[in-house]
Amino acid sequence: MSATHDPTHERPRQQNDVLAGAKLVGVLVATVAFSLLCIGVATLLLRARERVLHPGARWPDRHLNPPHTVQGVREHLFRDYDESRLLHEAQRRALDRYQWVDAKAGTVTIPIERAYELLLSE
Repeated sequence: MSATHDPTHERPRQQNDVLAGAKLVGVLVATVAFSLLCIGVATLLLRARERVLHPGARWPDRHLNPPHTVQGVREHLFRDYDESRLLHEAQRRALDRYQWVDAKAGTVTIPIERAYELLLSE
């Protein structure tokens, strides 16, 4: 095999990459149209379901009074309160008040902010 050029074979030519702009725009338009169609169908299905659940088109829960406290019991409608959140609130309240731990020994708890102030003043 010689390193000479064979005239019967042409050198391959690299072609420039060309995007099919019309096809790309068509796919984009079809995707947007399909998405809008899905949104429309979902809206119709949800409205039909609402009519089944509330035939008179009344939503009484929209007109509830604000939550209030009665004899130390807090009313929280439509909320999930887990135990860790309630525990955190109780611990936070304990850190923010004065309280006797042992009155005979003279041991008290003080609010944490006050404890920081006393510690920094030393």
